[in-house]
Amino acid sequence: MNTNNLTQKQIQALPQILAAKTIEAGVTEAGIGKSTFYRWLRENPAFSEIYDEQKSLLLQGAFAELENALAKACSKIASLVDSKSELVALDASKYVIDTNLSLNRINRLLERIENLSAYLEQMDI
Repeated sequence: MNTNNLTQKQIQALPQILAAKTIEAGVTEAGIGKSTFYRWLRENPAFSEIYDEQKSLLLQGAFAELENALAKACSKIASLVDSKSELVALDASKYVIDTNLSLNRINRLLERIENLSAYLEQMDI
C-alpha cells in the first residue's frame, strides 16, 4: 500500500472508515465529514485506489468466513437427515429438497439469462 500521495489525515482516516459498519460511522470516528470522504474518493486517485483495495481485501476475508460457515451448515443439515428423530430427519430432508429445487430454478434462470445475453450480442443490441 503506497501512501505517498495521501495526506496524514487520509492515512489516519482509512482504517477507521474501513473498520466501521457504515461510512457514516467511519467518517465520524475519523473526525471528517461524509462530503470530505467522498471528495477524497473523487479527487484523489491514490486514496480511492487504496480504499478500494483495502475494502476488497476485507470482503475477501468475509467471503472466506462465509464459505467456511456454509460448509459447516451443509454438513450439519446432512447429518440431521440421518437423525434418529423422525421429525428432525423429515424437516432436514424437506429443507434439503426445497433448497435443491430453489438452486435448480436459479440455475435455469441463469442459463436463460446467458442465452438471452448471447442472443442480444448476436443481434448487436
